Amino acid sequence: MLSSSHIHGQKSSKEQEYLEGWQRARADLENVRRRMMESTVNQKQALKRDIVEDLLGLADNFRALTAHAPDPKDPWVQGVLHVARQFEQVLADFGVEIIADTGGTFDPKIHEAVEEVDGTEPGIVQEVVQAGYKIGETVIRPAKVKITS
Repeated sequence: MLSSSHIHGQKSSKEQEYLEGWQRARADLENVRRRMMESTVNQKQALKRDIVEDLLGLADNFRALTAHAPDPKDPWVQGVLHVARQFEQVLADFGVEIIADTGGTFDPKIHEAVEEVDGTEPGIVQEVVQAGYKIGETVIRPAKVKITS
């Protein structure tokens, strides 16, 4: 026979206790899943950043090599330029953006001033000494620049 509390939709204190326990356990499980997903994303981003940091020296060397390449019609030079483009594509696939603009305003978040030069307007990036790199909004290495004083 059903008690009057069951007929009127009221739950006993034991039933209520079990329901609340189940709800807490379910919420805890969701929180654990969310934290694990966030942790996985953070670990992947950190790994990507570590890999890219290790490749930056090679990227700098390719940029210097292509900037000072002799006769671009030479097949050997064309091969080196092709490898450099492939390497830049690998970095782009990792989401890496090059910070190497001149003429813009100095931004300490993405630039590191290494020298001041004379200019008409202070704080303008005059020359990029070493390119910087970022992934999204995270700066991996700031661009080393000369700015106007």
